[in-house]
Amino acid sequence: MIAAATGCGGVEEYEYVYKQIPKHDWKYSHGYRIGDYLPIGALIVSNDTVYVNDSAVAVITDLELRTSDMVMMINSIHTNETGKYVSK
Repeated sequence: MIAAATGCGGVEEYEYVYKQIPKHDWKYSHGYRIGDYLPIGALIVSNDTVYVNDSAVAVITDLELRTSDMVMMINSIHTNETGKYVSK
């Protein structure tokens, strides 16, 4: 389990933030690219693993809940390349 940089909410806040990932559109920022735009429901998250089309593609290394969006840092399972996505 990674530590989400979301404040002092503990385990409950961590679980809440992770449950929000599939409920948002995600826009590619830089680094490892799953796609330019990932619509609601395109990402499935189980523990720290990101699945696209039923295939494990990345591991979440950091998740930041900001005032108006979220920032997700991922590492490719295959190449260990780091990427950044921002919720929309």
